[in-house]
Amino acid sequence: EERHDEQEIPTARDRDFTGESVSMGFLADIGSNTAFVTNVTLSHRAPSLGELYNFGPHTGSLMFEVGNPELDSETTVGLDVGLRHQDPKLKASFNAYRYSIGNFVFGSMTDRIVDGLRVANFLQADSRFVGFEAEANRRLGGGVWLNAGLGFVDAELTTSQESLPRIAPFRGRLSLDVPYKSFTLSPEVILAASQDQVYRTETATGGYSVINMRLSYVWARATMVHIISAAGYNLTNKLYRNHTSFIKDLAPEIGRGVRIGYSVRFF
Repeated sequence: EERHDEQEIPTARDRDFTGESVSMGFLADIGSNTAFVTNVTLSHRAPSLGELYNFGPHTGSLMFEVGNPELDSETTVGLDVGLRHQDPKLKASFNAYRYSIGNFVFGSMTDRIVDGLRVANFLQADSRFVGFEAEANRRLGGGVWLNAGLGFVDAELTTSQESLPRIAPFRGRLSLDVPYKSFTLSPEVILAASQDQVYRTETATGGYSVINMRLSYVWARATMVHIISAAGYNLTNKLYRNHTSFIKDLAPEIGRGVRIGYSVRFF
């Protein structure tokens, strides 16, 4: 195992960053409670202090982070195109996007070990993100709503066509809201595909499905609302790993559990 003092410390230097951001949007009513929306953005982001100067363990991500004082600002050109629909029985939206990010900053995990932690170097390269998000809420009758969502993103470094690290797989969500008097029962299924589009030493993750259940009781008073809830998550005790997690190789996601909550809202 290599020790802390065997890792070369980057030479820090003063940096100055100046950037500007601008965006423009367009919305058009295309009838039947439906709108077309598009946005074009140009933005800049200066690297953070951690990305520039970190040198040491990061206990939250279990990495030994090595900053890069030579990083430049990110420049993003983005295009979003979407449809939105809303009526008493259906609320739905679809949004597709493409972002080209020059000098994109990311942590690159290496096989090097310092103080028991894998070294992650902050690098940057041109990249592009393409994907979509879709949501729909359909009223089935009697106050029952069916809710569904889908999401997908493909992200890669444009210079080398390598996949970027920790990119979420194709995912979906399906749930019901079933009211009865002051109670609401909400079963939910979360689905995720496998993710084998990985960056260098990053490991792939398998697909999974997780079943959750939530029951809430609402007690309304003149000036406040009491809400008591009980949630059961991962009811089948599925063993799965979240591809976006920094520690997915060391620890899977939480198993079967129950959470009980109480809240008060004033008005």
